[in-house]
Amino acid sequence: MHEKLEDELKAKQERVEQTIQNAGYAYIKRNEAEKDLKDLKEEAIQSKKDFEVEMEKVKVELQEVEKFKEFINGKTKEKKELENLKAGLFLVFIEI
Repeated sequence: MHEKLEDELKAKQERVEQTIQNAGYAYIKRNEAEKDLKDLKEEAIQSKKDFEVEMEKVKVELQEVEKFKEFINGKTKEKKELENLKAGLFLVFIEI
């Protein structure tokens, strides 16, 4: 009977030790997961900042392209007006 009780005590001690080991392992894994989550959040914040900087650059470039397009359209219009004036003057000279 004494041996039976000792065996039960030993088995319970082993289960307690295993539970303690499992709890320690779970604690370590939780800390690792928290660190990974923190790192991912920081990475996401930095990625968002980088994206916003790039978007501002793209906006500036698009504004420059639009200004250039307006410039080219203005020059094209001026060229057509000049050609029309030349054509009109040519006709005036022909009539004279």
